[in-house]
Amino acid sequence: MIVPAGAVLALSAVLFGIGMFGFLARRNIILMLISVEVMLNAVNLSLAGFSRHFDDCPIIEVSGRTYPVETRYRPLSVDERWVEERIDQLAQGELKSLRSPRPVESRAAPR
Repeated sequence: MIVPAGAVLALSAVLFGIGMFGFLARRNIILMLISVEVMLNAVNLSLAGFSRHFDDCPIIEVSGRTYPVETRYRPLSVDERWVEERIDQLAQGELKSLRSPRPVESRAAPR
């Protein structure tokens, strides 16, 4: 069954009117958000109706903007190189000890 475009647009207009009335007449934020949802559904219905009326023409899709990303690497410090080496050894199954090349400084408060 084919629904005429006029009926779809009329239903969309009625839904949008109900949503607008609900948004303007209510003071409860939940009901206002539900009314906005009804209005957005009405707009979606009208877009789908127009698309169907004009032989399933594509609805315009706007993709997000892309920004160029530049990745810069800084040289690893001694501790970071040690961690990288331990990770590589662990992945290869060669890890024997987790001792750091530098002694760990105690930061405990003196007594």
